[in-house]
Parts: sequence; C-alpha cells; structure tokens
Amino acid sequence: MDVQYYGFTILLVWLQMAGLSAALAPRFGSWALGRSCGVLVVVMGSFLIEHFIGLGSLKAVWFFSSALAAWYLWKHWAHLRTSGFVMGEMIFSFALLYGLIWKYAFPNIYPSAERLT
Repeated sequence: MDVQYYGFTILLVWLQMAGLSAALAPRFGSWALGRSCGVLVVVMGSFLIEHFIGLGSLKAVWFFSSALAAWYLWKHWAHLRTSGFVMGEMIFSFALLYGLIWKYAFPNIYPSAERLT
C-alpha cells in the first residue's frame, strides 16, 4: 500500500510541476528555469501567506491544481510535443527515478544521519 500511495503522490506532484514548467517556460526561456522558478514562487508565496494569514485545510487544492495542470498540458500538447518539453520531462524523470531507486536500495547507507528514513 505504501508503494501505491507514494507512486500516486509522485505522479500528482509531477503532473503539477510539468504543468507549471510548461506554463512558465516560454516566459523564462528554458524548461528547467521555468520549473525551478515556478516551484520557488509557489512554495515561497504559499509559505508567506501561511506565515502571516494561514491557509487552513488544503485538501481540495490537490484536485483543482491537478485538474488545471492536466487541462493546460492537454490544451498545449501539440506545441509541447515538438518544443523539447517531452525530452526535458524524460531527463527529469530519469534523475528522479535514479535518486528514488538509490534511496530505496540503500536505505541505511548513512545510519547516523538518516535513521528515520
């Protein structure tokens, strides 16, 4: 059950990051720069709002942000397929999978620093 939960969570986060990078890459000129700046703006903006006002329960945000990202990717898929977006996502997925496989293959490689994981 943990594998299904983590797999579904990773797919949802990946979908949202892909939608964010697809939306911001034309403004920044690079897929990687659009992804990193988009994640930075969303995380820091949410932290700022949470720090001063509070966000409350965010259970419904996953549904709407995932639906918005899926709609944006579906709407612009013809352009994204030919502009290098798919290759960028493949490189990101291989790097992510390499890190995850390494972590789950050797969970106790540093037993003093990473005992909880």
